[in-house]
Amino acid sequence: MKGERASLLKLLEQELSYVFQNISLLDQALTHPSFAHEYSHNFLNHNERLEFLGDAVLNFCVSDLLLTKYPRFDEGKLSLLRASLVNERTLGEVALNYHLDRYILLGKGEEKSGGRKKTSILAACLEALIGAIYVDGGINAVSAFVEREFAPLSPEDGKDISFHNYRGELQEIVVKRFRVHPRYFLLGQAGKPHEPVFEMGLSIPGVLRISAKGRNKKEAARRAAKEALKLLQEEKS
Repeated sequence: MKGERASLLKLLEQELSYVFQNISLLDQALTHPSFAHEYSHNFLNHNERLEFLGDAVLNFCVSDLLLTKYPRFDEGKLSLLRASLVNERTLGEVALNYHLDRYILLGKGEEKSGGRKKTSILAACLEALIGAIYVDGGINAVSAFVEREFAPLSPEDGKDISFHNYRGELQEIVVKRFRVHPRYFLLGQAGKPHEPVFEMGLSIPGVLRISAKGRNKKEAARRAAKEALKLLQEEKS
């Protein structure tokens, strides 16, 4: 791995709040098969094997998380909740939270076709990343990561099972209609230390700029995306 690539991945480690003992695992998790086929003599030197592992580990960790959080729910409700959290759109949103699109290695053809922003590729990279953390640090490390990212996405009382990925939907619409990407940024934090309120801004260059508040940055960003979708739908009608 070249020094420039290693330095870039060190920045991602800071965002992940996890330092790899073997950083080549992180590099592999972010290597799309199209890149390996074009630039590597080893066609298995890409992220599909880690994605396979990460999918299983993620389902296990989310199941464990939900079992603990909702002790009165039966298997049916738990399955619905897990499906609302472990799906391509949600995984794509979490991947964007970490700006994984900036770190993915793609082949020339996939790059030209906009692969860096494809939800399917982002979701696959996140699963591969989870697989890499498991191989590198074990179940405790990956459980901490999954709980940090997915616990805030599950409803507090479990009643709102139909989780909707507003950020993912907004991105698809904005890219298709305006050929730009939504930008999220922190505007401020208020409230008590144990009850913070975050305000996130959302900008669609040349189209609109709004903000929303939430108990964490992800919730605030999701609310902003929901409001932006509403405004775009009203404008279209």
